Amino acid sequence: MYWENELETLNRTDLEKLQVKRLKNTIQSAMNSPYYGNLYKQMGLSADSVKSVADLQKLPFTVKQNLRDNFP
Repeated sequence: MYWENELETLNRTDLEKLQVKRLKNTIQSAMNSPYYGNLYKQMGLSADSVKSVADLQKLPFTVKQNLRDNFP
C-alpha cells in the first residue's frame, strides 16, 4: 500500500523530471526574496539553469549567519 500510489511508484526517469520541475519552482519562489534574489543573480543562477537533479550542487548552503544578517 502507498499513500500516494502515483507518486510513490514513479519510475526513475519520471521521478527525476518531477524533482527538477519542483526544484525549478522552488528556485523561482526564492528569487522573490531580496536575499536569495540578489545571491542567485550574483551567482548567475536561475530556474532555467537547472537541468537535472545534479544541479543541486549549484545551490549555496544557507547558514545561520546568512539568516541573521538578512532578517527583514
